[in-house]
Amino acid sequence: MPKTFLRKLFTRDLKLMIDYNIDPKVVECLNKLGAVKAKTIGDYGFKQNAEDSHLVYNDHRCALLTADKRTINEKRFPPCEHDGIILIKEDRPSKEKICACIKALCQSGHRKKVSHNVIHLWENRAIIYKHEGEKEEVLL
Repeated sequence: MPKTFLRKLFTRDLKLMIDYNIDPKVVECLNKLGAVKAKTIGDYGFKQNAEDSHLVYNDHRCALLTADKRTINEKRFPPCEHDGIILIKEDRPSKEKICACIKALCQSGHRKKVSHNVIHLWENRAIIYKHEGEKEEVLL
């Protein structure tokens, strides 16, 4: 079935922008999942030293996947003001561990909750911070 304009505009895939603190080789692994379209921040035209606010409030309508636990969080960038943030909370995440975390999120049925929310993601659980301080903890 050929892609129409509306189908291109309203894609069902999870669009991710991979932050510089994550191995760029993870993009290949994530794109093989099928439900994820991932690119690095360099692919979107950002420099490695780009401001966090420029990455979070991007014009590309994609969620930011990062391992930056200190400066990117739900207090500094509240939910509903951006297209979504996924924080990988695993210690020293390898590309295989990151792919496993995103795969678990996609297969759990909670992929749609990435949009406009902040998600703290581990391989077996996630904490989803929503609008007005709501918090939901889910097992993956």
